[in-house]
Amino acid sequence: MDNATFHKTPKTKELIDNARCRLLYLPTYSPDLNPIEHCWNTIKSRLRPLMHKYTDLQLLVGNTIMEIYHSF
Repeated sequence: MDNATFHKTPKTKELIDNARCRLLYLPTYSPDLNPIEHCWNTIKSRLRPLMHKYTDLQLLVGNTIMEIYHSF
């Protein structure tokens, strides 16, 4: 898991402990070890020019992810 602060909150730790899991944190500044980071860059670059056209952010993100999915 990356080192985002919300991944280290007491509630998150509680959920992980209750699931009997153990977290392994990635070294900082290591997107090459976390392939999803490359996807976030693609999603964000497609969202930026469209933000002003949508009033429903959830719909915009969902549509964008589906477009990327169908492009493979």
